[in-house]
Amino acid sequence: MGTQAGTNPCLLTAIPNTVNRFIGKPGTLKMVVEQIKGQTDLDCTNSKVVDITSSGTQKAVDHTCDRSSFSFMMESKKKYFVSLTFVQLVDPFQAKANLNEACGQNLDTIDVTNLFPSYIIEVA
Repeated sequence: MGTQAGTNPCLLTAIPNTVNRFIGKPGTLKMVVEQIKGQTDLDCTNSKVVDITSSGTQKAVDHTCDRSSFSFMMESKKKYFVSLTFVQLVDPFQAKANLNEACGQNLDTIDVTNLFPSYIIEVA
């Protein structure tokens, strides 16, 4: 699995001086959970992505999700709102994981204080 980073180019660049906002490149974005301590899983029923390109409208975007990854196709000139839900059933006050892009780039840290993160991605 260590060679995976070389086969998946990074699509996201954090926007400086913001929280959870990224500039994206078109392509399939795959976010993966990296276990650090305990067990952190994605709750696929409550995780979603919507296209918020047009003001006042939201359109659900097809995505794939399992307990350890979330992915969807990003298109040029689109703006996405990604809302993820995580569960930590065993020792939730100690559990910790990283949310990474498939290329290996760290996007966020998931712990008891950050189980429902959201991200805005603007694709160039």
